[in-house]
Amino acid sequence: MHLGDLFAIPVARQPLRHALRARDGEGRVVDWTYAELDRRAAAMAAALAARGVGPGDRVAFYLANRPEFVSAYLGVLRRGAALLPINLAYRRREIAHLLADGEPRLLVTEGSQRPILRGDSAGRGRSRAGSIHRPAPPPAARAPSGRGRGAAGFPL
Repeated sequence: MHLGDLFAIPVARQPLRHALRARDGEGRVVDWTYAELDRRAAAMAAALAARGVGPGDRVAFYLANRPEFVSAYLGVLRRGAALLPINLAYRRREIAHLLADGEPRLLVTEGSQRPILRGDSAGRGRSRAGSIHRPAPPPAARAPSGRGRGAAGFPL
């Protein structure tokens, strides 16, 4: 039994019970029931499937602590994939190493992190959950030809 199986128990037994209460990126309180969190996880799993993520693949997360992280992680579990978390405090060199070594199928990030991944000196942009971002990994993180699968972004 894994975390995804454990999550399915309260979804089946008490779908309208509160599962997650937190503040989103805009400071608003998010209060999701198990049914809502399950719906969001299913949508993430579908987005992952559409991008070719399957069992055994790795999905890198370069995200701030936010409610969407939970639903995205549950979506990864539904696909049988593994999470490769990347700390926001890491520098580009550390990020490049993790991406090259971990060879994730996808990189999940948010708009405010894109300048860091691109190496832009312009500040951080703003993002709203649900938007689509296709950040390229730092140049040093791109796998040599014939090794790895690269990285891409997808909606939260």
